[in-house]
Amino acid sequence: MWTLTVVSLVVGYVTYWLYGSQPKITIAKEAAKEGHRTQKIVKNCQHFHSRFIPSPWLVSGHLQTVGAAKIRQTPHLDFEREQLFMEDGGFITLDWISIIGEEKQQMVEEIASESNPRVSKSFQSMESKASIVRSKTTVPTVIVIAGLTGGSNESYVRHAVSEAKNQKFNCVAFNYRGAADTHLATPIAYSGAQTDDLRALVKHVRAVLPTSPLFGIGFSLGSNILSKYVGEEGDKCILSGAVSISNPFKFVEAADVLNGHWFLRNVYSKALGTNLKNFLKRHKDMLGRNELINLEEIDKTIFMREFDDHFTRKIYGFKSVNDYYTEASSATRLKNIAIPYLALNALDDPISPSVCIPYEEFESNPNLILITTKRGGHTGWLQGWNLFSLNNSWMDKVAFEFIAQVIKTANKNE
Repeated sequence: MWTLTVVSLVVGYVTYWLYGSQPKITIAKEAAKEGHRTQKIVKNCQHFHSRFIPSPWLVSGHLQTVGAAKIRQTPHLDFEREQLFMEDGGFITLDWISIIGEEKQQMVEEIASESNPRVSKSFQSMESKASIVRSKTTVPTVIVIAGLTGGSNESYVRHAVSEAKNQKFNCVAFNYRGAADTHLATPIAYSGAQTDDLRALVKHVRAVLPTSPLFGIGFSLGSNILSKYVGEEGDKCILSGAVSISNPFKFVEAADVLNGHWFLRNVYSKALGTNLKNFLKRHKDMLGRNELINLEEIDKTIFMREFDDHFTRKIYGFKSVNDYYTEASSATRLKNIAIPYLALNALDDPISPSVCIPYEEFESNPNLILITTKRGGHTGWLQGWNLFSLNNSWMDKVAFEFIAQVIKTANKNE
C-alpha cells in the first residue's frame, strides 16, 4: 500500500513537472546581436529563462483561465480617482496609486485652493480638463489597462497595481468610459479599435508627471489597445516601454476560433457577450440615445460576435463586423513600434488563441520581444499548491522584471 502511494506521488509530481516548460523567446535576428538593447534586456530577465510551472490544480488553459477569473483573490487597494474629460464631452477615469508622498499632497492642496468647483479637496473625484503638474518625481509610472468591460475592480489589474506599488513605482489604472462603476456622459462607449482615449490619458499623465518614465501594461483587449496605440505613435511614443499580456492580436482569426468550436462558443464567446450586454444594460438610458443602434436587437444577441455586429461596429461606423475586427487588430501596427515592447502569450489560451500570434512581426522588428509558454491560459499563469490562496502569477513577475531591465538598460546607455 505504502509503495503504491509513494509511486503515485512520484508519478504525479513528475507529471506535474512535465507540464512546466521553458518559455520560448522570439526576437529579430538584429536584436539578438551582442550589445543590442533588446539582447541586453532578454539576457538579464531571469524569468525569460526559467521554467514556468503552473499550479498542479490548474494544469490546462481552461483551468488557468477560470482560476484567474474566479479563484484568484482580489487585493484591497485605496485608489484616488480622477476624471479626465475628452473633447466630445465623454470622460474616462484614472485610479491612482502613488508614492509621491508629501510633495503630491502639497500639489493637491494647491490645486484645491484654486477657486475651481470642479476639483475636490480630497482629490477622490477630481475632474480634469487641464493638466496641472503634480510632481517632478523621477519615479517610474505604470499605466495598467484592463480587458473587455474591465477596470480597476478586476483582480488581475489590482495584482499588477499591487506589484507596481511593491516595486516603488507610481501606478494608475485606466478605466474605460462607463467602466469601474462610472457613468457614460455621451452615447459612445469604447472599442478595440479606439485608441484616442488612451492617447489622451498618456498625454495627461506625462503632463502631470513630466519627469517620470512612463510604462504601459495591457491585458487582453487592453493589451491590444495598448499595442495599437504604441504602433500608431511610432518613434513619437511618449511611453518608455510597453507590456502586452494575452493579446488576441488578430480579431478576425480569434473570433473565428471562438465561434468555430462548440465549447469555446458556448463558454467563452457567450460569457464575453453576456458581459457586454450587462455593460449596455447599465448604460441603456444613455446608449439608447444613439440612433445607430437598436437596443431590442442587441438584447437578443448571445455571443460576442453578434453583439459586436449589432452594437460596436454600428456605433463606430464599420460596414461589417469583420471590417471592425480588421481595423481593431494590433498585429498590423507592431512593425511601427519603436520602444521596448514585450508580449506574453500562452499557447493554450482559449480566448487569444495561438493561431493569432504574429510571429513574423516579432522576427522583423528589433524592438519587440515575444515570450510564449505551453501553459498559462488567458491572463492566468497562476502558480502554487494552495488552491485557496492562488495569488502568485508568473505574468506579473515577467512584466515588472522587463520594466526594471528597460529602466536599467536606459540608465546605462545615458
